[in-house]
Amino acid sequence: MKQNLQWLGGPIRMPDSMKSPDTKPEKEAGETDTDYYCRTLNMRVLLQDEKTSKFLHISDEWLDTSKGAMAFQQADEAKRYAVKKKLIGVQVVLQFPDGHLDVVV
Repeated sequence: MKQNLQWLGGPIRMPDSMKSPDTKPEKEAGETDTDYYCRTLNMRVLLQDEKTSKFLHISDEWLDTSKGAMAFQQADEAKRYAVKKKLIGVQVVLQFPDGHLDVVV
């Protein structure tokens, strides 16, 4: 099983502490590496304003905290939402439970 995420053109190796000793589900047909890891590692996929670092909440407001932020199932879903809503200057953030390994896609 592949253990790398592709980010900004280079691989990101998953820390051993994040690898489960149990068998992980297989990657679904057409699923990107990013979407696979979001599904299997308990990550939250969020939209964040690049300039203010505020997160998009369910009410379509931008707030300082990611608590209550609109979470997407996949990074591609967040991108499509941003395009549909004509959101400019936003980035997709993969947020891990501990907050130390958050990744901007």
